[in-house]
Formats: sequence, structure tokens, C-alpha cells
Amino acid sequence: MKVKIISILLFSTLLNPVFAQKIDFENAPLNPMAFQFKREHFNLKGPVSRWDNLYFNEDGYLIKNSIGNCTYKYVNGKLVSDNKGNKYTVNSKDYIIGVIDSYGSTTDYKYNAEGLLIYEGNKYENKTYTYDSKNRLIRKNEGGSEKVEFDGSDYGVRYNYFGTPDDLEVFYKWNADGKPNKYKYANGHLIYSSFSESKISTINLMIMAMFLK
Repeated sequence: MKVKIISILLFSTLLNPVFAQKIDFENAPLNPMAFQFKREHFNLKGPVSRWDNLYFNEDGYLIKNSIGNCTYKYVNGKLVSDNKGNKYTVNSKDYIIGVIDSYGSTTDYKYNAEGLLIYEGNKYENKTYTYDSKNRLIRKNEGGSEKVEFDGSDYGVRYNYFGTPDDLEVFYKWNADGKPNKYKYANGHLIYSSFSESKISTINLMIMAMFLK
């Protein structure tokens, strides 16, 4: 009987990997991922089958994005391809380490010992990520042949964290001398963005200008 139970548990584990990259939304909500393909990657809890344009199966795997009508295929709980011609490669921990698109271009992904994404790139562009001692993203740099070079400037997004998970503020700026923007989170959920606010303000000003003509 014990042998049978162990066999069932082992088989279940093979079908549903216990690994896969995770995000600490409460403390490090901006940490990047190679690709979000599980409910937990969107900070969704419980038996959510649909969230906006995304659809999930009973095991919590993303199976469809209605934008573009993209569907995803899994083999033994591992993402392998989608109907747009993309093929996904995962490592032994179920982390995505490569994506080959329909044109044959490959994007590679690399992780550190803590399982945090530190590099993603193809032959045209790349991004590197740096973390602090609390495994929170503090720097993002972009490069590659298709990226604009900023000679003489320390360019790259910087992030600073203040507060606790229930009232977390993240300030970010695009270079050392840049004006900071702010995100505000409550228990892993975004509740304020100064960037979004500025966009909304600009739109409102444009609408007002139309009526004042």
C-alpha cells in the first residue's frame, strides 16, 4: 500500500512540477520573469479560470490569451510551444531558458543561484538585471545592436524600496540624474503609479484643449 501511494505521489509530481520561477510580489513585485504562464505569476490566488484576457486550466496553467488568440501547449506540466510558432525550452527546475520564435530567432534566459532572472537576450538586444541582498530588483540595463547608445551617461533603470509589504513604495528612474517615478503596492498589488497618472493627466489636458478650441 505504501509503495502504491509513493508511486502515485511521484507520478503526480512529474506531471505537476514543484519548481518554476516564482515572484515575491509582497516584497519584490518588480522582479522580472522570462514568461508568465501560471496563475501565481500574475499574483492570482484560488481557482481563477479567467483574468481579463487570460484563461487558465484547472492546474493554474495559462492556456489562452484572447489578445491575438494565442494558445499554449504543455507536456507533463512543462510549457513547450504556442500556436504562434514559439517553442519554449525549460531547465530541470522548470525555468524557461530559451524561446525560439517562428522566424528561428532565439532568446536566451539566465538565472542566478537564487533562481532570479539576470539576463535575457538575442542577437539584437539584451537586458541584464541586478538585485540587492533581499533579492529585489535594483537595476535594469538594456543593450544590443538595436539600442541607442548614451555616451558619457550612467544609463539604466534604478529601483529603490521603502516601507512594508502592506504599504510598499518603489521609486525608479532611468539614469543617475533622472527624475524618479513611483509605484505603490499593497500586499503585492499595484495601487498607484505616477507614470500612469502623468499619462492620464496628459490625456485629460488634450481633451480639455479640444473643448476649448
